[in-house]
Amino acid sequence: MAAEFMREHQLIVDVISACTYDLSLEVEYKYLRPRIVDIFPRMTLSRDEGNGRASFDIMINICDSAKRLSKDDFIRFVDAISVDYPDKANDIRKKYREFSGGNELPAPMELQLPIQCHHDISRNSAPETQHVTQLPVLESGIPPTYDRPQVPQWMASNDEEVYCMDTQPRGMALIINNVHFKSFSVRNGSDADVSHLSKMFEKLKFSICCKGNLTAEQMKQECKKFAKDRNLQNVSALSVVILTHGSTNECYFGIDGFIGRDNIPVKNTYITKTELAQIFNSRNCPLMKEKPKLFIIQACRGEDENPTETKYQSLSGPIMNSDTPRSEIQEDSPTQVPNASPRADTADMCFVHSSSMGYKAYRDVTRGSPFIEDFTDLIMNKSSATDEFLHIVQKLQRAFSQKLLSNSKMTLPDFSTQLVKSWYIIPA
Repeated sequence: MAAEFMREHQLIVDVISACTYDLSLEVEYKYLRPRIVDIFPRMTLSRDEGNGRASFDIMINICDSAKRLSKDDFIRFVDAISVDYPDKANDIRKKYREFSGGNELPAPMELQLPIQCHHDISRNSAPETQHVTQLPVLESGIPPTYDRPQVPQWMASNDEEVYCMDTQPRGMALIINNVHFKSFSVRNGSDADVSHLSKMFEKLKFSICCKGNLTAEQMKQECKKFAKDRNLQNVSALSVVILTHGSTNECYFGIDGFIGRDNIPVKNTYITKTELAQIFNSRNCPLMKEKPKLFIIQACRGEDENPTETKYQSLSGPIMNSDTPRSEIQEDSPTQVPNASPRADTADMCFVHSSSMGYKAYRDVTRGSPFIEDFTDLIMNKSSATDEFLHIVQKLQRAFSQKLLSNSKMTLPDFSTQLVKSWYIIPA
């Protein structure tokens, strides 16, 4: 299925590339716009209109965005062109037939709305968004939604400096929660992390897909399936959460994680940060190109421990006594692993980790990890409502540095980012 998806995506890219110049030269954007407002996100249609660009320049950008459409929406795009420019639509269909080896471009879907000819539309009036019937539930089980929320204008159109977050749902989140392992200890308290994260994503208006107790291969397959989900075309952001045992070199174990001779982990029993970045880069996850992607990792990143002697206090709760079951602390690190491969392209990605590089991560067996608890508390705090995302992460680090830690070995959370724009993740 994934291979077929990528072949179809590349076919659309090739067809649009071959037709872009002629389309931009002959198709008047003001006539086409009313027919495509339900195909493209509003940010795509708005980014050039405010700059007063000519129709040719806007159509160049529209064609570039069309390269990331699903096949169904590509069909609707061609049909929208055919209303006023049937010759241009026929040219696209010919190119599709040529590049696909004789296959015809399917007829428009039944769910498509009737399209009026431009002589029925006042060319002097502002275009209006048409209502579209929802598509069926797809791979992740999350139905797409076309109704878009009202957001501040600068968040919806200033795409050169700010990531647009004007879709509904705003994003999609995949949570992988590994608790019971074949060779490692049970990760008690991790379900509390899932509860905190679910509440946070609900506030952020993200659709949520939770998976539990996966082998390393299942983790990879779920991530690949998530990266290919066609619903991603209708959201503004993506998040992947990994809750599991981990170790050095950014490796995160599946429930089949196993240590062989000489204390060397068995191959294919863990997924690496490099693999995550590759799965969700713009080549393998084209529907999220130029959109922010957040990875939240609760797992150890090494064997080192912080030598300071302090006590842990949550941002909003009382000091936990170390001699009670409620405050029992466990490690998320069964062993070290060999060096991982070099990192892939991580444009528009941000990784937030529960511990610093080379250090262990911890979780309370009842309340979950201090990292997840405090991070989600900050996101849901009203004082963070207008904060840019990286400012929220800095608040988290600052809070950890100022609060007493009950476990003398815990360290500050860490993050690495290649976000290229400001990101206001909390709904206005």
